[in-house]
Amino acid sequence: LKGVVLGDSRISVVGDPGRGLQYRGFPVVSLAVESSFEEVAYLLIYGLLPSQLQLAQFRARLSKHQELTPALESTLSAIPQSAHSMDVLRTGCSILGALEINSMSSHQQSIHAIKEESQKIAEK
Repeated sequence: LKGVVLGDSRISVVGDPGRGLQYRGFPVVSLAVESSFEEVAYLLIYGLLPSQLQLAQFRARLSKHQELTPALESTLSAIPQSAHSMDVLRTGCSILGALEINSMSSHQQSIHAIKEESQKIAEK
């Protein structure tokens, strides 16, 4: 699929010569070295790195929702410890998507609701 454009995104850039993988204009390698998980999650959701106050508020919101639901805990516990971490992550995201479905269709959700849902998933 070299050279095939699958879609345009303002969130990430992959494969541009000389740019490497970037999130919101920041090289992923730099983010991995210099930023916390919460800072990168904030960047992906809101489009900019947080100030210290924004980061503290974001962390406080995240901490309120970090308890795993029994269904998620059961699913993750059933995965063999020898499983690759990306397989565990994919499975966890899939079950979260199934558990967190609300009554609105994705077409009815506002941008704010989508950001809030993204934040809830990041909290897990």
